[in-house]
Amino acid sequence: MLGGGRPGVRHDIVLGTTVDGEPITLESAAQGGRREVSSVWLPAPVVAEVLLPQHAYIGAHLPLPDQRRFASGIIELDDLADWMEAWPFKDEYGPHPVVFAVSYAHPEEIRAPFDLGEIIISPSAREFGDGIRERGIRASVAFVVRLKEAQPIVWWLQQIVRPLQNLLTFVGDRPSSVTRFALLQLERNIDVLYQPSGPDRAGRRLYSHEFLFHPREVAERMPTMLAKWFELATELAPVIDSFIGMRYRPVFAENRFLNVVGALEAYHRRRYPNTVIPSSEHRVRRKRILSRAPEEDRDWLGERLCYSNEPSLRMRLADLLVRPKDAYLPSILGSNELIGPTVDLRNRLIHQDPRRSARAVNPFDLWVLTERLTLLLLACLLDELGISGSQLRDVIVRSVRFRQLSEAGMP
Repeated sequence: MLGGGRPGVRHDIVLGTTVDGEPITLESAAQGGRREVSSVWLPAPVVAEVLLPQHAYIGAHLPLPDQRRFASGIIELDDLADWMEAWPFKDEYGPHPVVFAVSYAHPEEIRAPFDLGEIIISPSAREFGDGIRERGIRASVAFVVRLKEAQPIVWWLQQIVRPLQNLLTFVGDRPSSVTRFALLQLERNIDVLYQPSGPDRAGRRLYSHEFLFHPREVAERMPTMLAKWFELATELAPVIDSFIGMRYRPVFAENRFLNVVGALEAYHRRRYPNTVIPSSEHRVRRKRILSRAPEEDRDWLGERLCYSNEPSLRMRLADLLVRPKDAYLPSILGSNELIGPTVDLRNRLIHQDPRRSARAVNPFDLWVLTERLTLLLLACLLDELGISGSQLRDVIVRSVRFRQLSEAGMP
């Protein structure tokens, strides 16, 4: 008996066997209770312990910490094959309707070196059926990651799985789910079970027009873009987490609006000067103002002036909209219809001034404003990945979000 069914008892490692006979390792397993199973075929009740592990490794017994460090892994996501369009099937019809053949040409891998090692987008195919009445080819695509140094499971989930899942959520503009996560050790694939960060979803496939862009459009730059995404996952972590995180869970429309505004502010802070005038000039101005204020008011005034040199939200949005290489953004997103209403609504929702917030927010106007801001943020992130100029304009204009706004009558 592991722990007498006492809730809260935690076991660092539990080794066992699945019902299919596979070895299994449970890591950091807490006792969730116990139950008894009775049957007329059993001489006495059987006691079953309930364990709640943080991670489970199926395919090996890994009792030592060094055995639970891995340098290679496989990550499959439910939208990856559709994004890569890895369906190189060719139908062939003979002179008679009975003659029919399907051929499959294996796509080439995409290799992308990055700071931590190498990422390979690896297409594969396997046969299924009994070979007589049924026979087919099932194609799939996976990220194969090879690291320079072996790392534990928590590191893998944070530094590898999460950025790749966010990438598919970004390009597909819907939450992407991890369908398989396996780690390689001693030439064995060890499947890992863990609490996922996204929905456990088996949704419909995405069609080509629903992705922001396709690897075929950026074929030569694809390795560089993959490496860049991992850089952005660190440099712009608050931006990506705030923006993409809300795709994994339902939120109120007002919260979606505030999340996008917060992500744009965080992006501006990391990519633009966070001062209106040089800091040295501001210090002189602040000192001059304080010297002329009554002594009893100086402490209060000094606190008020602490952040007075930071750009306002209005300034930040104007900077993001008016970029020389993307000069078309104000015309397709509507700078006059975007900046002023965004600042006004953000202040109403944040400060909750009863004199100003009594006026109800129109749901349609809120949706339009949020979608415009989302397109602006998408443009910023796509530009970071190397999609800019006329190509970025084409991506934005043909996106599902922009088409929905156009159909709704966005000026």
